[in-house]
Amino acid sequence: MDINSISIKQQEPHDLPAICRLIEEAFATVQESDHREQFLVKRLLSSPGFIPELSLTAWIGSELVGYILLTEIEILSKAGSIPTLSLASLAVRPDFQRQGIGAALIEEAHKHAAELNFETVLVSCNFN
Repeated sequence: MDINSISIKQQEPHDLPAICRLIEEAFATVQESDHREQFLVKRLLSSPGFIPELSLTAWIGSELVGYILLTEIEILSKAGSIPTLSLASLAVRPDFQRQGIGAALIEEAHKHAAELNFETVLVSCNFN
Protein backbone atom coordinates (compact mmCIF):
# COMPACT_ATOMS: atom_id res chain seq x y z
CA MET A 1 0.00 0.00 0.00
CA ASP A 2 1.19 3.46 -0.85
CA ILE A 3 0.66 5.92 2.02
CA ASN A 4 -0.06 8.58 -0.65
CA SER A 5 -3.18 6.67 -1.72
CA ILE A 6 -4.85 7.49 1.61
CA SER A 7 -7.52 10.16 1.59
CA ILE A 8 -8.23 11.79 4.96
CA LYS A 9 -11.41 13.77 5.36
CA GLN A 10 -13.82 15.02 7.99
CA GLN A 11 -16.31 12.44 9.19
CA GLU A 12 -19.75 12.70 7.68
CA PRO A 13 -22.84 11.67 9.70
CA HIS A 14 -23.55 8.68 7.46
CA ASP A 15 -20.03 7.32 8.21
CA LEU A 16 -20.91 6.45 11.83
CA PRO A 17 -22.00 2.80 11.34
CA ALA A 18 -18.83 2.05 9.35
CA ILE A 19 -16.70 3.86 11.96
CA CYS A 20 -18.23 1.76 14.74
CA ARG A 21 -17.52 -1.46 12.81
CA LEU A 22 -13.96 -0.31 12.15
CA ILE A 23 -13.38 0.43 15.84
CA GLU A 24 -14.80 -2.96 16.85
CA GLU A 25 -12.48 -4.70 14.36
CA ALA A 26 -9.45 -2.67 15.40
CA PHE A 27 -9.85 -3.50 19.10
CA ALA A 28 -11.24 -7.06 18.77
CA THR A 29 -7.97 -8.78 19.67
CA VAL A 30 -6.59 -6.13 22.04
CA GLN A 31 -6.41 -7.89 25.39
CA GLU A 32 -6.49 -4.63 27.39
CA SER A 33 -9.68 -3.47 25.66
CA ASP A 34 -13.14 -3.70 27.17
CA HIS A 35 -14.38 -3.90 23.54
CA ARG A 36 -16.69 -0.93 24.07
CA GLU A 37 -14.62 1.81 22.42
CA GLN A 38 -17.27 2.35 19.75
CA PHE A 39 -19.79 3.32 22.44
CA LEU A 40 -17.36 5.88 23.88
CA VAL A 41 -16.98 7.41 20.42
CA LYS A 42 -20.77 7.61 20.00
CA ARG A 43 -21.04 9.45 23.35
CA LEU A 44 -18.19 11.80 22.48
CA LEU A 45 -19.77 12.68 19.13
CA SER A 46 -22.79 14.05 20.98
CA SER A 47 -20.82 15.69 23.80
CA PRO A 48 -20.22 19.44 24.28
CA GLY A 49 -16.52 18.84 23.50
CA PHE A 50 -17.20 17.49 20.00
CA ILE A 51 -15.53 19.50 17.24
CA PRO A 52 -16.56 18.19 13.78
CA GLU A 53 -13.25 19.25 12.17
CA LEU A 54 -11.41 16.91 14.55
CA SER A 55 -13.34 13.75 13.69
CA LEU A 56 -11.41 12.37 10.72
CA THR A 57 -11.70 9.29 8.55
CA ALA A 58 -9.02 7.64 6.40
CA TRP A 59 -10.00 6.04 3.11
CA ILE A 60 -8.31 3.97 0.46
CA GLY A 61 -10.64 4.24 -2.49
CA SER A 62 -14.11 3.61 -1.07
CA GLU A 63 -12.83 1.58 1.91
CA LEU A 64 -12.77 3.11 5.38
CA VAL A 65 -9.43 2.07 6.87
CA GLY A 66 -8.90 4.45 9.80
CA TYR A 67 -10.48 6.91 12.21
CA ILE A 68 -9.37 9.49 14.76
CA LEU A 69 -11.34 11.70 17.14
CA LEU A 70 -10.07 14.60 19.22
CA THR A 71 -12.50 16.23 21.65
CA GLU A 72 -12.15 19.38 23.70
CA ILE A 73 -11.56 19.06 27.43
CA GLU A 74 -10.37 21.44 30.12
CA ILE A 75 -7.50 20.95 32.51
CA LEU A 76 -8.26 22.64 35.80
CA SER A 77 -5.32 23.95 37.83
CA LYS A 78 -4.58 26.58 40.42
CA ALA A 79 -3.66 28.86 37.53
CA GLY A 80 -7.09 28.41 35.97
CA SER A 81 -8.68 26.46 33.17
CA ILE A 82 -6.58 25.31 30.22
CA PRO A 83 -8.45 24.24 27.06
CA THR A 84 -6.90 21.18 25.46
CA LEU A 85 -7.85 18.15 23.39
CA SER A 86 -8.15 14.48 24.24
CA LEU A 87 -7.43 11.74 21.72
CA ALA A 88 -10.07 9.02 21.85
CA SER A 89 -10.22 7.09 19.69
CA LEU A 90 -7.63 6.18 17.10
CA ALA A 91 -8.39 3.03 15.13
CA VAL A 92 -7.01 1.40 12.00
CA ARG A 93 -8.52 -1.66 10.38
CA PRO A 94 -6.37 -4.67 11.37
CA ASP A 95 -5.36 -5.56 7.81
CA PHE A 96 -4.05 -2.00 7.32
CA GLN A 97 -2.23 -1.55 10.64
CA ARG A 98 1.49 -0.76 10.77
CA GLN A 99 1.42 0.92 7.38
CA GLY A 100 1.41 4.58 8.46
CA ILE A 101 -2.34 5.22 8.47
CA GLY A 102 -2.51 5.94 12.21
CA ALA A 103 0.46 8.29 11.96
CA ALA A 104 -1.14 10.08 8.99
CA LEU A 105 -4.39 10.50 10.94
CA ILE A 106 -2.53 11.88 13.98
CA GLU A 107 -0.57 14.31 11.81
CA GLU A 108 -3.71 15.55 10.04
CA ALA A 109 -5.65 15.86 13.32
CA HIS A 110 -2.78 17.86 14.86
CA LYS A 111 -2.74 20.16 11.83
CA HIS A 112 -6.48 20.84 12.19
CA ALA A 113 -6.11 21.32 15.96
CA ALA A 114 -3.37 23.91 15.44
CA GLU A 115 -5.57 25.73 12.93
CA LEU A 116 -8.22 25.89 15.66
CA ASN A 117 -5.60 27.34 18.08
CA PHE A 118 -5.24 24.29 20.31
CA GLU A 119 -1.75 23.77 21.67
CA THR A 120 -2.01 20.42 23.46
CA VAL A 121 -3.47 16.96 22.97
CA LEU A 122 -3.65 14.41 25.77
CA VAL A 123 -3.66 10.67 25.28
CA SER A 124 -5.17 8.77 28.17
CA CYS A 125 -4.81 5.09 28.91
CA ASN A 126 -6.89 2.80 31.04
CA PHE A 127 -4.58 0.82 33.32
CA ASN A 128 -7.18 -1.47 34.91
